[in-house]
Amino acid sequence: MKKLSLLTQVLFGTTMPGYSLIIHVPTDYSTILAAILAATDGDTVLVAKGTYKELLTFEGRDIVVASEFLTSGDSLCIDETILHPS
Repeated sequence: MKKLSLLTQVLFGTTMPGYSLIIHVPTDYSTILAAILAATDGDTVLVAKGTYKELLTFEGRDIVVASEFLTSGDSLCIDETILHPS
């Protein structure tokens, strides 16, 4: 029964108030802006290495948008995650 309880928490816990999500670009959303618009306060938008030609707006959301350096500690993620507003 404990396994079912843990599984229930894993499956449904992130949708309860007070929990934040990590949204991956481009895995979960193909663009940073789409991920931002899907995010809610407290969420993190984690952006993979690559060049993104986007103009971003946070629409008042209290979120974190970062390269994968945030979770990997790999400084190459900073240099290889490029945003060109278009």
